[in-house]
Amino acid sequence: MVTGNAQIKDYLEKEGLKHSSLGFRYLVLIISIVGKDPDKNTVLSEVYKIIATEYDASPKSIDRSIRYSIKHQDVTNKEFIMKAVDELFADHEARGGASGKQKAYRGGIRNSLVS
Repeated sequence: MVTGNAQIKDYLEKEGLKHSSLGFRYLVLIISIVGKDPDKNTVLSEVYKIIATEYDASPKSIDRSIRYSIKHQDVTNKEFIMKAVDELFADHEARGGASGKQKAYRGGIRNSLVS
């Protein structure tokens, strides 16, 4: 069960992603957002836009950074994100947590990296 970004970071490191890459940072946020609100997976481009605004980047650069970070994986960005969400949040959802539209990230997306 995921209780914070530390578990997401551990998961990404186990998958062989480099902690120093920008894509790693973006993936932590995206996996957290989609894990808390699975409906956001259907419009992943909207999640990219949220993060792009917060980091003063373009959604295209977010996509490219993630693609570069997972280049050793044989999946698309969306497939990798969904696999991570499935593995990290499955137990949490089974216990009745994180359903529906929740208000996430009070204080902005960047502040969520602190946890």
